[in-house]
Amino acid sequence: MTPQDEADFLGHLKYELDALYVLTEMIQSLKFMQFPLDSFLLECCLTHFRVVWDFFYGDDSHALTVRAFLSDEKVRATRPKQPKRLKDIRYWINSTVVHLGLNRIKPERKVKEPRMEDLAEIRLHLENLFTGFLAALDERQKAAFVNPLAHKFQNYKTLRIPASPPF
Repeated sequence: MTPQDEADFLGHLKYELDALYVLTEMIQSLKFMQFPLDSFLLECCLTHFRVVWDFFYGDDSHALTVRAFLSDEKVRATRPKQPKRLKDIRYWINSTVVHLGLNRIKPERKVKEPRMEDLAEIRLHLENLFTGFLAALDERQKAAFVNPLAHKFQNYKTLRIPASPPF
């Protein structure tokens, strides 16, 4: 990967993190509870969750993962463990939200769908992933870790890179 490709991808990754973080806030605020907007927001949130989860925990050789930016040693030292409930949600999303399969109609799948308390756990885990990942990046990577569409999120809190202290 070229330095420019890396910088571009880090910008897209920051967009995904911001989108997921803002979507959890929007859903938790209960301001968008009218039908069908509430369901669309949840599905969008869960899709962004899947993208972020697969970046940090996926092993797909065709996709970019955290290992494209960090060594195995840094990944082990900075990446939080996968909470079981969030791991289960990832698999639920795959079989229920992004694929049209028979699992959608099974009653036992309904009881496993994500709930409001799961969004709080997703949000907290995202904060921990962000903090660990940011700490492991070098200064050049941190400089590139900027959401190119940040202006779209200006009315919401996002995960921010702390300002460097003056020298």
